[in-house]
Amino acid sequence: MKNEILIVDILNIYSLFSAVTRYRDIRLIHYLRKGRFVNTAVKLLTKLGWSFELIQYSLDSFGGKYPFKELNTAMLDTITTYGKKVFSGELKKLNISEYEHKRLLTCFSSHMGMEIYFEMQLFILLSVNNLFENKNIKAILLRKSLFSDVLKEIYERRKFSTYFYRSFDKLFIPRELYSWDKAILRARKKNYRKIIKIILFSCCSLVFKTALLFLKSTRNMKKHKICVLLSNSFGTVLSNGLPWGVEEPSYLRDETIAFYRETMPKEAMDFYKKRSDKFVKYSLNPINCGRNVEIVKPWSDFAGFLIKNISRYLPLFNLHKINRWLFGYIFDVIVDLSFFEPLFLFNGTKILWFIDSDNTHMQVAAIAINRVGGISLGTSGSLALLPEWSIHHNKNDIFFVWGKRFLNISINTKDQSDSFVMTGHFADKAFLDEIKKAEEFRSSLTKKYRIKNVVTFFDTGSGWDQFITPRRVFEIYEQFFAWLNEDNSNFLVIKAKGQKTINKYPELKKEIDKFCTTGHALISYERSAVYPGLAADVALSASPTLSSITAMLGRPVIFYDIQGTYDEYSFALPTVSVIDDVCKMREAINIAIRKKQNLGYQYKLGPIKDSAVDQFADGKSIVRMRAYIENLLEAFDQKHSNSAAIRFANDEHKKQWGEGTVTRGPLPVK
Repeated sequence: MKNEILIVDILNIYSLFSAVTRYRDIRLIHYLRKGRFVNTAVKLLTKLGWSFELIQYSLDSFGGKYPFKELNTAMLDTITTYGKKVFSGELKKLNISEYEHKRLLTCFSSHMGMEIYFEMQLFILLSVNNLFENKNIKAILLRKSLFSDVLKEIYERRKFSTYFYRSFDKLFIPRELYSWDKAILRARKKNYRKIIKIILFSCCSLVFKTALLFLKSTRNMKKHKICVLLSNSFGTVLSNGLPWGVEEPSYLRDETIAFYRETMPKEAMDFYKKRSDKFVKYSLNPINCGRNVEIVKPWSDFAGFLIKNISRYLPLFNLHKINRWLFGYIFDVIVDLSFFEPLFLFNGTKILWFIDSDNTHMQVAAIAINRVGGISLGTSGSLALLPEWSIHHNKNDIFFVWGKRFLNISINTKDQSDSFVMTGHFADKAFLDEIKKAEEFRSSLTKKYRIKNVVTFFDTGSGWDQFITPRRVFEIYEQFFAWLNEDNSNFLVIKAKGQKTINKYPELKKEIDKFCTTGHALISYERSAVYPGLAADVALSASPTLSSITAMLGRPVIFYDIQGTYDEYSFALPTVSVIDDVCKMREAINIAIRKKQNLGYQYKLGPIKDSAVDQFADGKSIVRMRAYIENLLEAFDQKHSNSAAIRFANDEHKKQWGEGTVTRGPLPVK
């Protein structure tokens, strides 16, 4: 048929094989994303007559509509609907607390959101943007997942014909090295060879987990009231959320045991060792957990807790829908819970601290600490990025937020916390050092290059397809390249999140390298660094974290509002100008530079108080967090319950810093 096409969510070896074998008569394939190891096959098929086109799209304003917000709504509705329809009601039949019920639903929401995001993005583009209104869509190929039946129902409402291809690349990829638990989740009926292999792998895993069953208890081992779970692989002053450090010792450090993953690099390990009394490697499988008694003894109790938790959740395994696409979620919860609960009991943990992690097993750790009468708390080094499918992503009972903007996002996305406590940016004490580094950096640029105008681009989102489209990334850099060509004294500093961000698009990296070679650009990969923005005449970003801090410290910032959300979540800073169209970029840069030249380079370089980003901006954030935690420990020492300890700490914080600095959340600790 004329204009007949196939549409694929991810063009990879598996989808390509399905397309050319099942629909061999259709030679035009449109795809949303391209996977790895597929370029050679695409080149070969192109010579044989196939055509492949990347879907050019945008999630910003389009034809008077906002597909990004449409996507938010669709994701939120889908997760909420299926959460209540399939899972939430069944959870209420279990003998668990309301707190545990909501946390389990949180795990489900996060897991489902990640699984269906790209497929839902494609659905919105097809149904809202009408990208293929003049072509006949033969079929839409989607990656098969635990939620394929959900996606099929959604697509068929719009009468889209869908076909699900199997992607085997994740079939036996464990959640960590030597862990085979998750393999059992992929079993299919009547596939006996696969089932036997899975049973063998799972038995090996359980043998490791019960091998230490008869370990003798160590009565003289020091207990620690604070447990820190480290899952991030870096550690710097600007990314460290621990409110106690080496500069100002307090008894909190002596009360802290930190558990780290084996993937953590040595530099980060050295950083956190100084901030804890005991530093222990942990794993969700004992083969990797080392020989420290703090981690080995809890594993010896694993089997008993596993049996208890299986019996507690047993009714869920009889559900048809659960068996089809939620068994994996339940199995992970049970295994993780059976590890964390004895871990906290044995080590005497009352306070569990997370640092920037939204993993499912961290949600389960929050359930475990609640079971033993403790509290989970923490903060984030990143301002939350929408979309709202991250609803319920927060796993902390107490969440330390920077300011009003962070608070509003947390409330509107229904973060599951007991209390949001406003403390300011946790690294605000390091801001003066960043200003000094900026002066040195600017001086070094001036000496090395013949430059007059410096622009810094905080490129923290280009490698993240959920946040920005490939087309938009290229458009942004094309504007920068055009600006560099306007004047030989113009200079661009790219503050990238990592090498993957820049290297994702080879043709773009090639152009960037040309400007770096000619002395008109520089790439910085330093983690969480703000000073590259402070050293510029103006900084630009489509991501709020580093750009908001730069603006709060007095440097002009152009915020590219690609998602149309700035009006709802404004920085409330006089140093910020907002654009919603990439074509306005160069004009906005030149206007900001002209204003800056009139004021001088060092104009107003210092913290701006009373902004939506950080109302304090006084360098005392860790003082506030530390005092809050000390009040919690004081309440626990007086034998208060976890809910009473929170009330006490909240009241003390409000007395010291103001009534509006504590906001109660939707998930009270009981």
